[in-house]
Amino acid sequence: SGQGYAYLVIMKNKNAANAIAVLIPYLRAAAFIVLVIMLEIVHAKAWSYDENGLAEDQFRLIEQSKQTRSEEKLIIGDSVASQLFGNDKRFQNAYTMTGNCSATMGGYYLLLRNYIEANPQTKRIIMVISPDLMANAADKDYSYQYYVVPYYTQENMQYITEDVQEYIDYKYGAAATRCDPLKKIIYNDMFVLSQYRDYITATRPKERENMRISALSATYLRQIKQLCDDNSINLKVMCCPLQSNRIMRTWKGFEEDIERYGLQDILNGYSKNATYYDEKNFQDEYHFKDSFLKKGRPVILKNLLERNGE
Repeated sequence: SGQGYAYLVIMKNKNAANAIAVLIPYLRAAAFIVLVIMLEIVHAKAWSYDENGLAEDQFRLIEQSKQTRSEEKLIIGDSVASQLFGNDKRFQNAYTMTGNCSATMGGYYLLLRNYIEANPQTKRIIMVISPDLMANAADKDYSYQYYVVPYYTQENMQYITEDVQEYIDYKYGAAATRCDPLKKIIYNDMFVLSQYRDYITATRPKERENMRISALSATYLRQIKQLCDDNSINLKVMCCPLQSNRIMRTWKGFEEDIERYGLQDILNGYSKNATYYDEKNFQDEYHFKDSFLKKGRPVILKNLLERNGE
């Protein structure tokens, strides 16, 4: 009958619509990949990483971490440590190697693996890092450029835990983490990179953790400690100087996470020995103003080191 035929047509259309709905996420991903490949052809770029690009300092640090040094002590840290100690310098009797917190604790672990292999004479490592690095779950704005591109490589997969691999592949999409040609296209082209960020934001919920120490940081802090123990190296982790308005509002959740992840032996004294300065001396949440550093650096360093028993 006419009604039966109409019913069949409606059901057929519904089934087709459901099938298309299931395929939409895959079609979007395929369309994005086709888009970036077409853009790359138009831009006629070579499929190689621009090592003078957005993560220049990370490529430099990787090479730096493989160099042989004479010092028995290493100071390693993020951009705040770079302000205080400099990078590729000799500070007192220590060598300095400083980068950026967007590289995550996973990036720092790989740098330390390189450094210890090249410098077996190392006896002490001091990490000067901010709570922002502790909280980074590879979800900061530049973590794709500063961690995924330089560190999340086939060469390093043996040192990256399965849980972290699963998390990174889910967060950024396995095509953008495992496919080198696509990875290079995204990294080398600012327009494509901005489009990719929008794509990630639209298709992946932000997973910035509310706690003070991310699971990723906890994993690699433990790996760093094990690496040091295996090589008879004494490890000390210090908090970089903070704004005075961070006192008390930072540490409750942080201390809970230390206990939760069993990091007491690694972060003993991290919060208690933190040093503080008036917020007017900072250019942003963590970095000092250059004008304050010109006069204040010696005192800042003295307070930091003495407070932490150095």
